[in-house]
Amino acid sequence: MRHIYTLLFATMLSLLTAYSQPTDNPYKTRYGTDGKHWTDSLRWNSVYNVVSYGAVANDTSDDLTAVNLAIAAAYSAGGGVVYFPAGTYVINDDLHLKSGVIIRGFNPLVSDAKDASYVPSSKLVFPQYIPSYTGTGTPKSAAFKAITRSDADSAINNIAIVNLDINRAIIDFHPNFKIVGILYDPGANPNFQPTTTNRNCMVFGIRSNNAAIPDPAVPTATQGQWQRFPWRFAANIDLYFFANVIVANNRLNDNITDNFYQPGYICKEGAVWTAMPSPIDTLAKFRYTDHYGISVNRAKIIKDAAGKPGIKSIWWYAFPWQEPYLYAQGNEIIDNWVKTTMRIKITAAGLGLKILNNVTRDNYGKIDYLTPNGQNHNTNYSATFENRGIDFSGWNTLVEGNDVQAFIHGFYGQPYASICGEGIMNQGNSGGTIINGAIIRNNLINSISSQETNPCISLYKVREISNALVYGNTAVGPNKYIYLSANNSATWHISNITVKNNLDFNKINIECKAGRFGLLDSNDGIGGDLTYPCFVTLGDNPGHTDNGCYNASSIMAGKVLYPTKDTLVNSGDVVDFSFRISGGAADSIKVYDVNKKWLGLATLIDSTASISLSFSEVGKHYITAEIKEAGVSQSWIPITVVSVCNSCVTATKKLSAINPMKVFPIPASNEINVVLPSNTNVSNATIINLVGASVFNTKISGTTTTFDISSLSSGIYFFVASINGKTERVKFVKK
Repeated sequence: MRHIYTLLFATMLSLLTAYSQPTDNPYKTRYGTDGKHWTDSLRWNSVYNVVSYGAVANDTSDDLTAVNLAIAAAYSAGGGVVYFPAGTYVINDDLHLKSGVIIRGFNPLVSDAKDASYVPSSKLVFPQYIPSYTGTGTPKSAAFKAITRSDADSAINNIAIVNLDINRAIIDFHPNFKIVGILYDPGANPNFQPTTTNRNCMVFGIRSNNAAIPDPAVPTATQGQWQRFPWRFAANIDLYFFANVIVANNRLNDNITDNFYQPGYICKEGAVWTAMPSPIDTLAKFRYTDHYGISVNRAKIIKDAAGKPGIKSIWWYAFPWQEPYLYAQGNEIIDNWVKTTMRIKITAAGLGLKILNNVTRDNYGKIDYLTPNGQNHNTNYSATFENRGIDFSGWNTLVEGNDVQAFIHGFYGQPYASICGEGIMNQGNSGGTIINGAIIRNNLINSISSQETNPCISLYKVREISNALVYGNTAVGPNKYIYLSANNSATWHISNITVKNNLDFNKINIECKAGRFGLLDSNDGIGGDLTYPCFVTLGDNPGHTDNGCYNASSIMAGKVLYPTKDTLVNSGDVVDFSFRISGGAADSIKVYDVNKKWLGLATLIDSTASISLSFSEVGKHYITAEIKEAGVSQSWIPITVVSVCNSCVTATKKLSAINPMKVFPIPASNEINVVLPSNTNVSNATIINLVGASVFNTKISGTTTTFDISSLSSGIYFFVASINGKTERVKFVKK
């Protein structure tokens, strides 16, 4: 009788909500972003109700045909929302989205996915895997489904999955890949890159459980052909897009019901394949949490001709022109609740990547018998389960306000533990990038690692760590370390780092062989010690023991002076960039855009470099400077990100590309000549320095005037004048 009442209630709720279709932009509804956002371009107001196409909630019939009809209708109309009223819908195969299509459920009564009571009322249920332990077992194709793109679609753009409870299906969107060359590091592996530049994907308000892919290498010919093992490279949410990915307010793996044991599981012990005896075979459990939780642009998943998935290498320490998807812009991972028991809870890459206010959870005291590939008996701690809370890469990243758990694995009958358990990490030598602007701030980290080099916060084996801030983080657990490592080579280095106001860490270790500028201050520890190079300024760190600094060779380093934030410029405007070089002179300062297009050679005067650049392409631009001293590249320095538009109001007036005023020679020694076209009305002429202070007031007479600047110090200045009522300025350099 209770079942009948439950079914009647669900049916009534479905009928009531079928005609209350939400049309808001859920991202802006929750976060209230000002101004135009890329999610505004999605067609939220064009709604295709699956009930109208034949789907029936709360029965046992397959609704896939009806859902596909609704998707086709939305796609044919140029995009729209395929809406699932409250209720449960049966989907017995992969669900393929198309460009412009959103699948969306009824707005949940509890809106915060980090709340334990978060359960979207629109549910998609895919087939359950029921294992058989004889012969070849239950076919993999019987379950293990996905929400993905069709193989017939080469590209997919402008998609979203919103407010759905999804049981037994991964969310997986990858482009097609092709070989474009050879990776120089690691080894001579082919360099696979996407064939399309997919953009704009949002996964919002999803609850995901019992989602997995079986390992394509299990079983081997020697193992029982019924054996299955979770593929460690799968993820609940696995996305690979060129720009604009939002994964927000999702709840992953809070209700796992489908894990199954495999009695008699065959593994390799030494050189012998043998069945695991009871009760050890209980450790050959297929767990739906033994893979990544959220993965954005960190895994190149490629299927072979038979449809088996495989993962391809990412270029280690790659620059944007080598691995552009590691520098995708507009990526946000925010407000998610993620639990996994192996691999990384959240792994993501991007230029300006944000990983904010997420909660990651793990099981404490885990015991395993097999290595992560499901084939071998593990005999020592050398196997890594890559069990981390957050693993990020890219430049100008922000990892803030996260509540992180990540614990090691023990091994049955052995004193060893796995080499994993990091809290927040960038691993440069495993698909990571150099650190070129990173903030790790105000995170709570509970991690247990078996090694000091796998700690709560780790920038590990990174070739360059520049402009990094580790601030206000709190540690929980026995091994509470901060470890910043760029010490594998004399050319690896650290510059402009600050480690400050971190609480309850046992040890802070900064390792490098070269560097310049750093601060280690106000970190409140518990009986820990400090290891740091002598270029770091040491403040008061209560509870820590100062073991004294060690020597590291000096490198050149840079600090941005101007502009200090995103700058709007009109198409064709010239933007002046200035940045300081600290310590000595440079042979050359080459400036590049994000695709390694050479933009010019910066001028260095008294440790201050400058360059004027013109932009015409609409979009974001990231500029870097390569500084060479004695012919050796020393540092890559971010200058700025510029938003270019063809009809916008400039935030700060820049020098016009067609300026009626000319100043020469540049550089100048004792005097400059200012040339004006005829028929101009000039007033308020002055010379200002880089910080805008007036250093020279004068008058202009005629069309050419010479000014004595011998009293000025060497450096960069601007000649500013009001010409026909419009303020113009021209940069010049005084030797």
